[in-house]
Amino acid sequence: MARRTRAGFTLTEVLIALTIFALIAAAGTAVMGVSIDSRFTVKAASERLAEVQRMRALLKADVSQAVARPLAGGDGLVPLRTRAAVGADPTLVLALTRTGAGAGLDEDGSGLIGIEYHLVEDRLERRVRPHPDAPGSGVVQVVATGVTVAEASFVALGVDTPVFEPRLRQTMPDAVRLRLTMETYGPLDQLLLIGSGR
Repeated sequence: MARRTRAGFTLTEVLIALTIFALIAAAGTAVMGVSIDSRFTVKAASERLAEVQRMRALLKADVSQAVARPLAGGDGLVPLRTRAAVGADPTLVLALTRTGAGAGLDEDGSGLIGIEYHLVEDRLERRVRPHPDAPGSGVVQVVATGVTVAEASFVALGVDTPVFEPRLRQTMPDAVRLRLTMETYGPLDQLLLIGSGR
């Protein structure tokens, strides 16, 4: 008598195939999880870099449009100030008067506004007053977080100095050197030209 063979798979073959498919599915899920985590990590790093780039753009715009106008509350001579100045606010990083305010941003139509940068806790704040002599802190904008150190100094005739004193032939320094230490990026050193530089 002839034995009939059945077509199909045995139970053992089916279990082995299911195990292989389960391993492939688990590997695929792990790869998807890693790629999603990587995506969020890249997004967070991109946002942090964008914050630094926005901060640099604001600083560059403010410093490049600084004008030789004495600051309020000073000695009536100094157009730029840092915390190194006598009697300055200890949170002050840089104070200046800038032009190019645009329509409606300045109070008196002069095109001049007062700008101050302060380090408050771990935040670098930009304070904008509608007039250079306006009282109060003005509009406060947080331009960077995670800042542990922020120091500004001035470069005039190739010399780096913490306090700028205007002279007859040089009413403004050539540049502002800004040294920041950020939790994410570590030390950042920026040299920002005033006006068109020399």
